[in-house]
Amino acid sequence: MIFRAVILMLIGFESIAQVSNNNIEERLQIDLNKPIHSSTAGANVQWKCINKALTNKCLVYHNDQWFSFSVENPGDYFINISSQKCRDSKGVQMIVIEGNPCQVSTYKILECIPQIRTEDVFVELHSLKANTQYLLNVDGFLGDFCDFNIELSNKRKGLPRKDVNLDTLDIESRIEKKVVTMKWSVNKDIAVDLREFRIFRNSSLVGELGIGRNAYGLSGNKYQFTDTLENPGVYKYNIYGVRESDDMPMLLSQRKISIQQEVAGEPETIMKVLPVRLRFTGKTYFQLRLYNYDGDHLLWKHSGETQGDDELFMIDPQPYVAYGLRNFQLLILDEHGNKIDEIYFHVNADNSIVKE
Repeated sequence: MIFRAVILMLIGFESIAQVSNNNIEERLQIDLNKPIHSSTAGANVQWKCINKALTNKCLVYHNDQWFSFSVENPGDYFINISSQKCRDSKGVQMIVIEGNPCQVSTYKILECIPQIRTEDVFVELHSLKANTQYLLNVDGFLGDFCDFNIELSNKRKGLPRKDVNLDTLDIESRIEKKVVTMKWSVNKDIAVDLREFRIFRNSSLVGELGIGRNAYGLSGNKYQFTDTLENPGVYKYNIYGVRESDDMPMLLSQRKISIQQEVAGEPETIMKVLPVRLRFTGKTYFQLRLYNYDGDHLLWKHSGETQGDDELFMIDPQPYVAYGLRNFQLLILDEHGNKIDEIYFHVNADNSIVKE
């Protein structure tokens, strides 16, 4: 039994051999806006090239690796980390250093981050100097083995490394059977600078809602999102608003939803939503796109991974009915954007759904 557990622990990681940039002499150069892939699996610590006195209060080294970068123009930049796949789901830690490689007395710590969340995330670097070499040390938090992509960019991608919940949404949530529905309104002073909402369930992006605008360019104030939960448990939802001016995601609200084990014989709840059978086999990446009937305006989009065969997904058009829309087109796409199915439907005066 112990031997089997060890084998399972290594599944999902191609190798535990040391990465090429395990030592600072073989550090990888990161060029602007060109992401590269790396892994902390199998790395160890090159103790002579770190300055523990500068980082003792921040983190503990486990299995680090080295990168370097420079910029042609001074200013603010971002380190974007994406597609993290971690054996223990703990993530990575990071140190950004100005100084000469392995000359620890020259090190100046610009950022020391003891743990980076496992979603796609950005780290802001302020006032970088032109044509100056910076060192980047990435380590598995508590020795975690993590595959990830890393990028130096002039644009932020993903979420801030640390959220501040603004708690600005007037939100109502409910669950009927396995369908979670969240309705909210947002202060117009905040909404005027928003481009879209992004909804995360635990650490996965499960929905994006564009900000509705009227004929005068003013934002709408009523929004709704639905999600289908397959298994009992407690789920954390984070709703972010993305600013139009600088693409900055801001955490606007958090909700925890608990789903209990179904009771045998419990009557089904009648819902005025469109049930869609995703006819994929096993775990398959898919995309959903909801348009108005003419297909010239994207209303809602969602991407995810099916958990089994012929999975059922619920589409709720009622928020758009409230804006006066009655006729809709739903596209089901595969991971490459190829159309798998196309569904047309309309909503009657009693808000019931009729497929065409």
